Amino acid sequence: TETLLRERVGRTLKVLLDKDYGYIEILGNKQNVRFSEYRVRAVANEWVYTMEDIRSNVSRIEFKDNKYIMKIEFENEGPEIKGRCPGCRIGNDGRAPDINWNNPALQIIMTPVAYNNSFTFAVEKVEMQGRFEVNGQMDKFLPSLTVFFRNNMERAFKDHMQRTFNSDQVKRLLGDVFKPEVQRLGLTEVKKVDMSRDNIYLCNF
Repeated sequence: TETLLRERVGRTLKVLLDKDYGYIEILGNKQNVRFSEYRVRAVANEWVYTMEDIRSNVSRIEFKDNKYIMKIEFENEGPEIKGRCPGCRIGNDGRAPDINWNNPALQIIMTPVAYNNSFTFAVEKVEMQGRFEVNGQMDKFLPSLTVFFRNNMERAFKDHMQRTFNSDQVKRLLGDVFKPEVQRLGLTEVKKVDMSRDNIYLCNF
């Protein structure tokens, strides 16, 4: 299982975090995903932030402490999170500073579950790695706002990523990787999945 995850998922996984054109792709099969806007109250107006064109760079998968861990690293060039201020009368794009996500990465902790007479993976936890930094001088003058934004952004983003990777569409992408192997074992029905330190057990009862 770990080998298949590394060879077929880790090496072919592509993720694009983008408000309008986001997707998750495995083995050439793509599932479009729309990432939400994130809103933060700032002084007199509400700032709106969106992920734009954040592309995965490297994906790694390992088995540790009886969990499968998938780490996705993203390109680290320029501001990845665009800010705007819809309520500002002048300069609604420039008033809300853009955000740099330095050393961007996600660590996704997964466990196997039965799915469509085979098995796939459910996400137990998403950990967001790297650091948010506000462009310009805002971070120096309003550090508390930066911390507030980072905490809220991380919480909303992690929740969104967990829902995304636990969606039926993504579970199907992962399940399609393993279904041929399950069929090769002669199993036509899988109702339960158990796991020990060294093995995954597929049960048909």
